[in-house]
Amino acid sequence: MECGLRPVWRYIITLLTAGNTHNAIRMFVVTFTALTAIALVTAAQSAHVHGHAEMAIAVESDGRLQIELTSPAYDFYGFEHAPRNDEQRATTETADATLRQGATLFSLIDGNCTFDTADVSRDQDDAHDEHHHDGHDHEDGHDHEAHHDHHAEHHHEDGHDHEDHHEHHAEHEGHEAEETHGNVRVTYSGRCAAPARISGIATTLFSAFPQLERVDGVFLSEQRQLAFELTPSQERARLPR
Repeated sequence: MECGLRPVWRYIITLLTAGNTHNAIRMFVVTFTALTAIALVTAAQSAHVHGHAEMAIAVESDGRLQIELTSPAYDFYGFEHAPRNDEQRATTETADATLRQGATLFSLIDGNCTFDTADVSRDQDDAHDEHHHDGHDHEDGHDHEAHHDHHAEHHHEDGHDHEDHHEHHAEHEGHEAEETHGNVRVTYSGRCAAPARISGIATTLFSAFPQLERVDGVFLSEQRQLAFELTPSQERARLPR
């Protein structure tokens, strides 16, 4: 849950820095209570599951709004490794541009909210992928040298060795793809003119990103701490006052 609630902790630190200890303590109590109320969301965040995203919404009494959305990169891009060609780079740029449209993707019903900024970050870890690609390419060179020497002596075995090599290469790349994981985190900031009147949330995420199947979320304010779920068949959730 650390990832999804990070905006709330930032708010608490801001309140303490400004000397607003009373409100900081209240927000801390609200957050601590919410951790118990949304145990299922916490469990979901510990797993990297394609199609499942998490969202945290934090609203202060003065109307300041912050939303954090986290999901496997596959749900937005169709892959999780770093872009490797122009087509994949174009895919990520288009998806990122869509993700930055907070006002299009989310509506906090009755809150009269506006979005000011949006930041998209990715944490693809290709260290495993790059390490094995480099190592395999190096070995590949030696394999080809050995292959040509072997070809001169045993013509009838050459085709078999070459076929085995390609099968091993394809199997190796498939194994790497399975082990490459990455997440996308989008942070939105804005302001709500009527934060106490927020009665629900609606989203267009599922039509924008068909790979997405579910969003587990939490709504936190000084008065309310609520868990909710959004799906393609339920793109709106109530946030009772």
